[in-house]
Amino acid sequence: MLLDGRVAVVSGVGPGLGKHIALDLAHEGCQVVVSARSDSTIASVAGEIEMSGGRALAVPADVTVRSDCDELAKKAREQFGRIDVLVVNGYIGTGRMDDFESADPESWRQVFDVNVWGAMNLIQAHIPHLRESTSGRIIITSAMATRVTTARGRTAYAASKAVLNQFIQNLAYELGPDGIRVNGVAPGWMAGPTVDALLAGDDDDEMAIRVRRALEDIPLGYMPPSSEVAKTFVYLASDLALPITGQCIDANGGHFMQS
Repeated sequence: MLLDGRVAVVSGVGPGLGKHIALDLAHEGCQVVVSARSDSTIASVAGEIEMSGGRALAVPADVTVRSDCDELAKKAREQFGRIDVLVVNGYIGTGRMDDFESADPESWRQVFDVNVWGAMNLIQAHIPHLRESTSGRIIITSAMATRVTTARGRTAYAASKAVLNQFIQNLAYELGPDGIRVNGVAPGWMAGPTVDALLAGDDDDEMAIRVRRALEDIPLGYMPPSSEVAKTFVYLASDLALPITGQCIDANGGHFMQS
């Protein structure tokens, strides 16, 4: 197993990417602390891990509340004795699809509260514990929206994720001397219920048209599901990625490429 005996904290565990990250880390031997605001979802994921023979702990936490993040780190340390991997995956999208000119500042604040300040709270709460590990990793979920402008009205979401890209690079410098690798993963469109529903839309539906065009632009010919994208997180958490830090890996089937 790639991660035998290590302990990972995964935030933003819902029915999609967060769940698959937690399950895949556990499959590779990690003891996993799953966290989100919803009790029911994380309890279900933790139960699934334990039914498969792994060890898991469900801890509800709101990343916008620093004391919640401190308590999450504390409970993970108390339960498993260490923390090796932190996955920063919790986020919200733009509530209103407004152009920049007419954007509601309060809507932007809500996005930044979770995506930026929430990530900061989470990372700061876990750094002291990661410093104690010889395998410290921080892996942040970014987005292809930071690479290309695929739709109007998503500026708040894209801007918040762009801030996280800068977190990745600066933290890599700050924490490199402690042996902590800091990287990110930028998914694109991910196959699943949301995309399926959009593809089933009317022929003249704007979002359905956008998704169909996106599918045509993916060299691999399909949208990777979250279960595939999650494996990129496992790679970055493992010793296979030892020389890698300060990077954000695009996991989108080739929809966006950079040299």
